[in-house]
Amino acid sequence: MPGRAARLPEPSVLVALEEPPPWGLTLEVDDAGRFFVQAVERGGAAERAGLRVGQVLHSVNGRSALNPAKAKKLLAKKPPLSLALCPPPGGEAGGEGAAAAAAAALSAALGAEPYDEDAAANALADLADLMGNGLGGVSEDPAVMAQAAAVVAAGGVIALGNLLHQPELPAAMESAALLVLATVAALPESRPQFVGTELVDKLVEVLEEREAYSGLSLAACALANLTADVPSDTAAAVVFAGAIEALISILRRLPDALSDDGARSGQWAAAALCNLCRQGPEAAQAVARCDGVAVIHAALENGDDAGAMHQFLCGCLCNLAVVDGEGLLASGGVGAAESVLQSGGKSRTRAAAAQVISNLLTDASPSVYATLDLQRGVPIPSSRQLLVVSGWPG
Repeated sequence: MPGRAARLPEPSVLVALEEPPPWGLTLEVDDAGRFFVQAVERGGAAERAGLRVGQVLHSVNGRSALNPAKAKKLLAKKPPLSLALCPPPGGEAGGEGAAAAAAAALSAALGAEPYDEDAAANALADLADLMGNGLGGVSEDPAVMAQAAAVVAAGGVIALGNLLHQPELPAAMESAALLVLATVAALPESRPQFVGTELVDKLVEVLEEREAYSGLSLAACALANLTADVPSDTAAAVVFAGAIEALISILRRLPDALSDDGARSGQWAAAALCNLCRQGPEAAQAVARCDGVAVIHAALENGDDAGAMHQFLCGCLCNLAVVDGEGLLASGGVGAAESVLQSGGKSRTRAAAAQVISNLLTDASPSVYATLDLQRGVPIPSSRQLLVVSGWPG
């Protein structure tokens, strides 16, 4: 039985459908018993007229259409039809209601046998538009993160995971799915869905197999946000999925990453690696298996201290110094920090390198104290500290 209707705002959208159906429009009944726009086909008459996912149908040709049975009769009349629509009860059109509706539409498209690729692509495009600053990560706009929360609550992470596991998924759909996942991964409530749907393994697969830096950037971004301030079981799942080895492989490629997408991939890979290096001996062992400290050292010495990548790479060393100081000393971590301290890099990068030294001081290694004589006025912090990265590394 339909629930009690939430109060609708006044109709704020008036559109005209002048063509006969099909309009490229899917209407469904919400819990309150009203028609809402569940999906809009890209390039269809409905989209051209201005209909958007999540809007609630209020009237047709001036007659109330809040009752679905009556609405069907009104919509069956000969065009042109004048539709008045309200924004979703949860927010303005394109807000939380639209995000939840798009996530539901994606789930429905994937539930078909075989899955409805066109409907999935339309729903996914709506989700990407809503999440979207084109970069992924944590938006500074609270409305965007509220929309991300609506996606998670509607089972959107599970739907996106199912989509990414579809064989021969078009590259554009994969990139759009990764963009949405990179944003929702910042929400704590999303993390059980990532771990429970083998989605972490899929992100690692993207890191290992994709040549295009855009896909790598978004997958690494999702892992960085997923591992910021997370329970140890979530981080362990990421470590054991082979994420550290995959992220190190991206850093190995940095000398060839001349494009903006390549630089962004390096930043996000360094951010995700920084977070994972906090996770104890397992993470340190994974770094050691792929000679990760030497790779980090090489990445610090190659190229300018652009963006925040060098800061995050120092963060990796900083965290390794806490979880496995002896291993970091043996693998040349002090030399990497020393090279940063002697450089003319950004102050935040040099401060992170100084924190590496501070975290190693308890080992009382002569090589550490020798480094202190070379650090050129950068103050060494007096306490240990782990560094965490979340959000967009600007």
